Amino acid sequence: MEWYCFKDKVAMVETDVKLVYLSSDNYSRDFTFKGIKCPKCGVIYIPESMAVGRLATAESLSEGK
Repeated sequence: MEWYCFKDKVAMVETDVKLVYLSSDNYSRDFTFKGIKCPKCGVIYIPESMAVGRLATAESLSEGK
């Protein structure tokens, strides 16, 4: 399946995506994963499975919940 940027109408490309999470105690944590990004405007698509799975778990660990 090929994804297209809604704004620019160009095919998105698979790339390493880096996210930085800053917790309430100013501790930052980096996450890198394979994602898709618009080559024109740079918008990143985060799949639902990543958002409710890995990132939610990492957020809980970072916050000490």
